[in-house]
Amino acid sequence: MNSANPNNFMNQPLQIFLTGQPAVGKTTIIKHILHELNQTCSSTITNLSIKGFFTEECREEGGGGGSRIGFDIVSYLDTAADTKGPPHIPQRHPLSRISKKSIPKNSSPHVGNYLVDIENVEKYAVASLSSHNDDALSNNASSCSLPRNELVVVDEVGKMEMLCPTFIPAVHRLLNDYSSRNHVMNSNYYKRIVLGTLPTPRYGRVIPQVENIRLRNDVMVLHVTKSNRDELKHALCNVVRTWFAQDSQGQELTLVLDPFIYHGREKLITSQKVSNAGTSGVVDHAMDVVVVPCEPLFENNNISGSSITPKVLVLGESASPKPSDNSYSYCERSMWTIFGRMFGIEYSPIQNIQTATKEELETFIQLKEKVMTNSICIWDVFATVHDTSKTTNRKVKRQKVAKQGAKTNDIIEFLQKHPTIEKIVFIGKKAYASFVYHISLPDSVHVTLITVPSSSRANSKMTMDEKVIEWKKALF
Repeated sequence: MNSANPNNFMNQPLQIFLTGQPAVGKTTIIKHILHELNQTCSSTITNLSIKGFFTEECREEGGGGGSRIGFDIVSYLDTAADTKGPPHIPQRHPLSRISKKSIPKNSSPHVGNYLVDIENVEKYAVASLSSHNDDALSNNASSCSLPRNELVVVDEVGKMEMLCPTFIPAVHRLLNDYSSRNHVMNSNYYKRIVLGTLPTPRYGRVIPQVENIRLRNDVMVLHVTKSNRDELKHALCNVVRTWFAQDSQGQELTLVLDPFIYHGREKLITSQKVSNAGTSGVVDHAMDVVVVPCEPLFENNNISGSSITPKVLVLGESASPKPSDNSYSYCERSMWTIFGRMFGIEYSPIQNIQTATKEELETFIQLKEKVMTNSICIWDVFATVHDTSKTTNRKVKRQKVAKQGAKTNDIIEFLQKHPTIEKIVFIGKKAYASFVYHISLPDSVHVTLITVPSSSRANSKMTMDEKVIEWKKALF
């Protein structure tokens, strides 16, 4: 966050969003802070108003917590406290419920198998972000009963909430309206903290509405991980309490949060790229996300100090999503299982680098370097990222790639830049068929085209050992 005048820092809001993988503890941190404010801070913080909402799982009643059946909105509406700071009581309403039947694509608003109650998002989530004291501020700015301390919770800016068309505008109004409030309060301090959560991009999927918030100069984004969540919880709670309790303080108060600031790849994305993927990404309009594919994986840009030139280009069909750390590009692909067998390295594909162990990550780097030093480079026919969602029929996925103008990678240019490549090895017949259909090699490019069995477990016609034999023949 930037402040034009540090000496007047308290005239600016503190707007903090937590980000991290699902179930890492973002909402737990927010609930802890709410509990602390309600239970332990009434003697030191006066005129406190809490509003906003957070979301919680809803489970079936019964022993063991029951199965998850959906999510609830837990909202704070009209909860301005008096000078003694009584507890703020939230209200619970359904956000979504799981459907026992498959949901048609163009049916009621849904995310995955969860039907979303748009009316409740409007009535309780959006409403809880509105300024309940705006009229009072306008009519009686000097009233001592007005809350001078305000905590607004926005948990989370997620896909379910964004199905409501008024939700994102309400969030931006909240983040933008502080200047008018501060003008009305005149010389009196009006201190507000916005505390929210943002989903972390997964498998290269970037949500433009989320990025527009993440990239704001007046927003601080903190990264929650399993290893830092306890320390972050205590640091953030202390910042919130001190912010509200003291009459004045400087910008140095938030310095304790610097170690937790999020420095993900998406911080480098400009607003223009977020709204229009251009050549750097593919927009999936159905999901309203920007999907950034992996770049080609080859020796020259992956192993420092080596001089090995690529001789074999291995091509899959649809692209892998670009991870937050390029070192782990393609780590989720099943082909590494075959490479591992070939080079005597036991490896299981990593589906999430955030939750992978250090040993798993090191094993991938070791295996990748072994492959690269054998003059093998890796890419895909399409720049379109493979849709791994379980809610989409496989046949539909293939039709999307083949018939909806899927963008191909510029393989011809890559081959021309690397004339040492002697052959292209396609992972499965579909990759070969897509290449032949969409790409015509010029006469100046001389390579041999070879197809190897798909490395996917779905290809059960051959054993893994049989696949390894065929791959070795093709690669060496």
